[in-house]
Formats: sequence, structure tokens, C-alpha cells
Amino acid sequence: MYYLPLLFVPYKVGDENVVFENNTSSLYDLESTNIKAKIYPNPISVQQTYPAHVQFQLHTGTTVSMEIYNEAGQMVRTFFKNEYFSEGDHIVHVETSRAVKGKYFVKITTKNDAVTLPVLVVE
Repeated sequence: MYYLPLLFVPYKVGDENVVFENNTSSLYDLESTNIKAKIYPNPISVQQTYPAHVQFQLHTGTTVSMEIYNEAGQMVRTFFKNEYFSEGDHIVHVETSRAVKGKYFVKITTKNDAVTLPVLVVE
């Protein structure tokens, strides 16, 4: 059993450890019809003392589910299921100090859309 505490903390200027410009585009900056999402830092070190950040933007208010899956496709953790989020930007801080090395996928799902972000956990 894995214990990954999840903290919902409002975003404040200076919280980020990595600066992304609006014009960046990569495998970890994904957009679908209703969801734009990214995770940083990526890869994640098991030795880092700060949480990983899953940032997503909704074009309309809707219910959202967020889960993490391992490389075998097994669900490791459900962060939240069918919780309502308003239109706009949202950041979820994920404690990673007890994460196990490997490749994972964070899946963010709304009623009409889904985005899956690859995440690599390294030593």
C-alpha cells in the first residue's frame, strides 16, 4: 500500500521551482478540448524535499477526477473523483517523498474529456 498525502494549497507567486514560459510546448504540456495540463518537475527525484505540481486549466467548470497509474496500467492512487472545479487554473501539490522509482501516468478526466501525463520517478 502506498501513502501519498495530497495537499490542496492555493497557488502563490514564488511557489514554483521551475519557471515555464507561456510559449513552451513539450510532451509534459498537454492540451485537449477542455483541459490543458502539465506536471513539474518531471522527472521527479525520490530524494527531493518539495512536492510535485500537477497544474491544469479548465475552459469551463466541470467535475474532475485525477488518478495515477503505474506502467502496468494498475491504479496506484485516486487523488479525487468527480469533484467540481470551476473554470480557470488549478494546481495540485503531490508529496513524492515516499514514491517508488518507476514510470507513472497521471490521468485527469472530466465528463467530456481526458488528459494523461507521463511521469518518471528516479532516484
